[in-house]
Formats: sequence, C-alpha cells, structure tokens
Amino acid sequence: MEEIELKLEGAAFDEGMPLHLVTASLAEVQAIIDKSALFLLNRERLTPEDRSYYFVNATSLRQGCFLADLNVIVAGAQQILPGFVALGPGAIWQYAKETWNFLEFVFRNSKSGDMPGIEAHDNSTVTVHYGDVSNTYNAPVIQIAKMSVGHYRELLALLRYPGVDNIKFGSKGSPELNIPKEDKDLLENPTHINRDVVEIEGDIYSFNKHSNAGRLEVGESEAIPAGTYPFIIMGSQATTAYIQSMLKAAVRVACLREVHTDPLSTQDILRLHVLDVLA
Repeated sequence: MEEIELKLEGAAFDEGMPLHLVTASLAEVQAIIDKSALFLLNRERLTPEDRSYYFVNATSLRQGCFLADLNVIVAGAQQILPGFVALGPGAIWQYAKETWNFLEFVFRNSKSGDMPGIEAHDNSTVTVHYGDVSNTYNAPVIQIAKMSVGHYRELLALLRYPGVDNIKFGSKGSPELNIPKEDKDLLENPTHINRDVVEIEGDIYSFNKHSNAGRLEVGESEAIPAGTYPFIIMGSQATTAYIQSMLKAAVRVACLREVHTDPLSTQDILRLHVLDVLA
C-alpha cells in the first residue's frame, strides 16, 4: 500500500521533538486507523492477539518539523480471519482517508447550523447533500466517522499549542488532512440562534430573578419536541410576569431557539431565548 506520512510543523520542533506532542499525535493517528480496522473486523476493541497481526508501524521519525513515515501492517492470521487479511492494509487506509474527507465535508458545511441530507444507494454507497453540493462515499464511512471523530478532534487540538502551526496526515506528497492553526476548531460546531420566532405553551416551574433564567417544561404537540428546556429572557424585561407564571399550570411564550448541530447525529435545542410571555 502507499506510504503514510504524519507531519507537525512549527517552531515547537526547531530544537527537538517535544514528547508530549509527538506521543499524542502518534496515539491519535493509531486510534484513527484502528477505527477502520475495527469496522472491518466487526469488533468494538482490539485484543493483544489482534495486535500480533495488525498494527501501524513507524519506519522513520525525523526532526526539523516532526515527520513520521508510517505503514499499516496486516500479516498472518490467515486461518483465523482470512477475509480481513485478504482485504489487507489498503482497505484499512482507504476507509481512513475517505472518513476524513467525509468529516471535513460535513463539518465545514454545518457551520451555518444545517444538517446534511443523506441518500443511501443499493451499491453500498451514500450521497451526502448540503444544498446543491454533494459528495458520495462508501456507506461504512459514516459509522467509522462516528467512531473516530473524537480522535480527529484530539489530533487537531494539538494546533492549540504554541509553536504548532500545521498538521499534515495522509498519503505521502499529497496528505488528505492538511490543517493550519486557524482551522483547529474545524470539528467543533458552536451553537447558533434560529431567528424564527416560535410560540410555545409550557409550564415555567423554575425562575431565578437574579440571572433572569429558568426552566420550562413543554408538552406534546408544540412547535418544539416535548421536554424540559432551560431558558433566559431577552433584553430588560420585567421579571414579574415570569415569577407570576410559576403560579399557573401553563403559559404561552414567544421565543428563539439556541441550537447545536452535530452533523453526525442530531440537531438539539440547548436553550430558549424568551422574548415575551403572551398569556
């Protein structure tokens, strides 16, 4: 299979190789590649026996930046797992590459708060849509992405260290992952305010007049899913109406929704921003 290269660039590596950065980066890269292997093995974790025939091998570590040449090794165990051995390191690395391409695509496009549209095909592929933009992937990539996104986040978190300016990981000469410091939060999605005002009936059962915040229990058949939501009141509203509302079984409020979008799972309402008590 093709050679893999991990490269960390920046002034932190001018005088040597800081072990906390080197060991952390190698551990996360190992974990990222492992997730593809686990999928192909249909397992949740790797055993010591598994490591006897599958592992990631570092053939060279070099300074200047930190540069590591890596190979995925699959050897032996033909009698135990012939299918896995037949697929070999090429399949493991192909899934790992495609997983990063998928993660980069969905997280870059979800910054506005939109969830991806996913269309499954009979040939074990999926097409992921954001408006008029779409990419097609092997279907397992979505599951592997959910398994590995935490390790990608930890790898990108190394860019928060002073003197680490860029991380490159992937095919030698044309790495699939090429992330500068300014993209260190690429896989983090902040919350956003949905600007559409919704009216909701619910029970305000808690309110703090000092923080202007409380909790609202919402029943079925409302504009948002049933559940309990924290809320804050917008602007310099009088708190009297909110305190009095706790004496009523239900009130109707106009509010905005503060939403967190995870393109790999769900879009959740984290908090309501109440504009007014209507009744």
